[in-house]
Amino acid sequence: MAFGDLIRDLRSARGWSQDDLARALSDRAQPASLTREEVSRWENGKRTPRRFWLGHLAAVLDTPLATLEREKSPVRRREFLLGASTLALNESADDSEARTAASIAECIASGDGHPLATVQTTHKTDLIIWLLVQTDRVSMLHLRHWLTDGATPILRVNAAGILAKSHDENAVDAVAAALERDTETRALYRTAVAARVLHLPWGQAADFEPSRANPRQIAALARELGNRRDAGARWCSASMLGQVAFRHPAAATALTSALHTEPSRETLRHIALATTEGIQ
Repeated sequence: MAFGDLIRDLRSARGWSQDDLARALSDRAQPASLTREEVSRWENGKRTPRRFWLGHLAAVLDTPLATLEREKSPVRRREFLLGASTLALNESADDSEARTAASIAECIASGDGHPLATVQTTHKTDLIIWLLVQTDRVSMLHLRHWLTDGATPILRVNAAGILAKSHDENAVDAVAAALERDTETRALYRTAVAARVLHLPWGQAADFEPSRANPRQIAALARELGNRRDAGARWCSASMLGQVAFRHPAAATALTSALHTEPSRETLRHIALATTEGIQ
């Protein structure tokens, strides 16, 4: 059953008009309000309610929220199952990561940035989210906006982490540009890369000094320069390697090699600077 048909049937079963449902929702959600016209749009499939209204709908129609969510997003659920299954083949994503990613993807689509503004997401979670939102133009617009104008560093770095999984040149160039100009986003992203690639606890990763890197760590960062699934990680790895290239031949060699393989123009420029100057 289509979501709009379900709302219409539940409303009719209570003997309510569209006006009645709009009033019931407005009374429950005060000071927010809703018009009959919006209810009509929901029922005709022209719009779907955001999460805020979905909870109130479940309450006033005496229907489990899970039922409304299931009918509201059948396509997105199929995308989630496909994306999570595909990713699990290579990334060993567990059920909790998949569920978290699916929930966040729903929020992104509705323009709700709160889940991305509270806790920094993991590399695997970002990969799953990207699989879910990559074809949704509205989600992409939200992420691009949060990347540059997000109210908190965590929101900005999470938007960067998701967009960095793209193969779209404009998206990954935007991530590279954000990492270069936004010191808070850069610090959080670099910490995440150091924690994942160098297997460091978060606190140690935040304090990691490339000048103290051992050969094993240099080699790990050099390998990350070839990570085609994370443009931001390549940028951060180049930054860290650039700080030690003058005294670690392996770092200099990795940066020089990356000049021939990096697909992003902005990241390529960054690697070139790291190779010749050494940058933070």
